[in-house]
Amino acid sequence: MINSINRVCCLLFVSMLLIVYSSVGYGLNKQVVVSAPEIPTPESHFGFTPGEDRKLFNYEEMISYMQALEAASPKVKMEQIGYSEMGRPIYLLFVSSEENIANLDRLKEINRQLAVEPTLTEDQISDLTNHGKVFFLMTL
Repeated sequence: MINSINRVCCLLFVSMLLIVYSSVGYGLNKQVVVSAPEIPTPESHFGFTPGEDRKLFNYEEMISYMQALEAASPKVKMEQIGYSEMGRPIYLLFVSSEENIANLDRLKEINRQLAVEPTLTEDQISDLTNHGKVFFLMTL
């Protein structure tokens, strides 16, 4: 049972890394960005390919990799949102265009308004949805 859970967690994390790595290193039209060689690969950071048999990394190593991605690309932003029951920091990792990362506070406010403001008019909702972006949350 635990082995199955570990495999599922590894698969989810590898999927997330592939999404992050492809989003960071490539534009929307899949043309290679000039700075792509500076983006650390999971293999270069961990010393193995995540998901390999008998190869694991710990929480600190994962956070270190996310911090390396953030340092290497303007398309990645990491925010601490609290602490776990074990006292470890909990982070959100945003991966998007440079423009969206630069406007992240405004985009979060748009999503907040759409989620919790029941008195918005149809015109306000339309304006907010035209300027907002969808956020996708993936947890491990």
